[in-house]
Amino acid sequence: MATKPVSTYEHEPCIDKCEGCPQQRVAGPGDTHWYTCTVFVSPKAKWRAGNCPMAPRAAKETTKGKAQNPLKASKKKLRGK
Repeated sequence: MATKPVSTYEHEPCIDKCEGCPQQRVAGPGDTHWYTCTVFVSPKAKWRAGNCPMAPRAAKETTKGKAQNPLKASKKKLRGK
């Protein structure tokens, strides 16, 4: 089974979460234009699984502070500290 090259697929419009992404391009004729993703054919599918890997502002949340050993944390909690 032969597959189409990516350039022949019709790209779906971007969703609200894609706003501000540098990977967007304007598509559509005249005043009725919309934005499509230059990387993914279906941006909605990328956001369904979590954050889009190309979105610069959707950085993964990181825990700030020192990581604790769960065993030591439970002992500390028992001692009341």
